[in-house]
Amino acid sequence: EIFWAEHSSEVLLKETLAGVQELFCDPWFTSLWTLQEAYLSQDAYLISACAEPFKLLPFHGWTPGVFTLNLLTNACGSIAFQIRQILKDSASADQEFVRFCKGVQMCLHKSGLSVLIRNGNPLCLLSAAGWRVTSYEQDRVYGIMQVFRYRLGASAPGADPIRSFSQSELADQLGAAMFEDRPVQSQLHCFTEVV
Repeated sequence: EIFWAEHSSEVLLKETLAGVQELFCDPWFTSLWTLQEAYLSQDAYLISACAEPFKLLPFHGWTPGVFTLNLLTNACGSIAFQIRQILKDSASADQEFVRFCKGVQMCLHKSGLSVLIRNGNPLCLLSAAGWRVTSYEQDRVYGIMQVFRYRLGASAPGADPIRSFSQSELADQLGAAMFEDRPVQSQLHCFTEVV
């Protein structure tokens, strides 16, 4: 909310939202493996392709310094909140701007970053993982299991490293491990947005 308080003009909103949309076009924000990395390393610095850290300038209440993934996820949460407010009053707003906001909202949702700051619950990542791209179908489990501290399939202790596990087998292993480790949570549906 602080991020938007000083300048809520439609021009600033469009510029900011367009920047968010452009940022999420980068392949890093579509890979399932990077979603796991983001969950496990919130203090990671964001750096450019030239290996230069992004610098955060004093801007609308943000403290200057090196831009971390945690700051990005917090910004995503603030932006998602503001978009919900705009869409709540969408009947009186410019409909082209409303469609644009919905597009950015979907970008944020697909990135999964806004769920990283909710409560640290790794179950929220399972819904975000469905939007992420994998090279192999088995990565749907391999790419997310470490947030639960699991070693499944070929990485399980004592497993035959040559054996190939199917996605179905890995999903069953993940479900069984979650049920054993989190008997109540594993049976609940985790809503990542207000219902």
